[in-house]
Amino acid sequence: MCEYIALRLDRGQDLRKEIIQLVKEQNIQAGFIASAVGCLQKLNIRLAEVNGANPRFQRLENFEIVSLTGTLSQQGQHIHISVADSNEQTFGEHLLDGNQVYYYVELIIAKIKKAKYTRIWNGQPLDSEDEGTFHVLHQNTE
Repeated sequence: MCEYIALRLDRGQDLRKEIIQLVKEQNIQAGFIASAVGCLQKLNIRLAEVNGANPRFQRLENFEIVSLTGTLSQQGQHIHISVADSNEQTFGEHLLDGNQVYYYVELIIAKIKKAKYTRIWNGQPLDSEDEGTFHVLHQNTE
């Protein structure tokens, strides 16, 4: 039902941009992040909405990825990340562009066969980076 794709990112690469590039290159119509380990040297995330605002959290220091999860498709991605710093503080929310790999990040991406995610809106988008939620269309490709 799934095909798995392994990818290693190296120092300086942008985590979100590389995931998006892989989705395009592999023509992933429906997928998810199965596993991720590694570290970042720059963090850029969108926090939960507060009174209509979408605050950003940015830090330039070393972080260890403790969780990376998300849905992937040609129509958009919805990715959440949690990281920990050297003081054992954990930060996390919506992954944006600008998360720079420190040493490396190892990713396992799952490509779901016979399915396609179609992005839909459940109300107004939060901002230009809000990609909506998905509706699964099952395709019979046999």
